[in-house]
Amino acid sequence: MSSRTSDAQHSEGVALLLNKKTEKALLEWKPYGPRLLRARFHSKYTKLAVLACYAPTNDSEAEDKDAFYDQLQAASESVPAHDMLLIIGDLNAKVGSDNTCREHVMGKHGIGSINDNGERLADFCEETTY
Repeated sequence: MSSRTSDAQHSEGVALLLNKKTEKALLEWKPYGPRLLRARFHSKYTKLAVLACYAPTNDSEAEDKDAFYDQLQAASESVPAHDMLLIIGDLNAKVGSDNTCREHVMGKHGIGSINDNGERLADFCEETTY
């Protein structure tokens, strides 16, 4: 099998690498499909929930993007309200420099123009802002 064929088969996947100290603080983890996982950690003042993401590329099918953001929404809603939430990873999004009507969810120092994934990310942030 050529390396090109092998590479084409590995287009999804997400993981967290933990050192020993962080591993001891891990309370639970749960996969939400091949592109998303949630991990909860104990800390001194509060629990930390981490959503590790690898979103579909901007060229992916709309159905794949919809499924990813549905999973991201479900994962974020599963985080207890008192936890600190950190969303990390590669969201394959460009939010651009125009934050008109989105000042509460994005800064003003972006570059270029927003793409479809950027629209989806900004919409997710608007919907989940408390």
